Amino acid sequence: MNIGKVFKKFREGKGITQRSMAKALDITPTALYKIESGRTWPNRKTIAAFQMISGYPTARIYVESLEPADYGGAS
Repeated sequence: MNIGKVFKKFREGKGITQRSMAKALDITPTALYKIESGRTWPNRKTIAAFQMISGYPTARIYVESLEPADYGGAS
């Protein structure tokens, strides 16, 4: 799973800078970079803030974060 790719796809699709998105999520730009690059996993508060900003339900976030290796496909 790579939840960061969901954050990044949303942010880029809306033309939002990392700095602006990080501020809206109440995290640092560095923390957002680490989430988007798959280095760290966001905490519940950050996921909840992302849901408020994006309007995405929990299921959408998790389904879109799936990668082939998560369901037995090639990585």
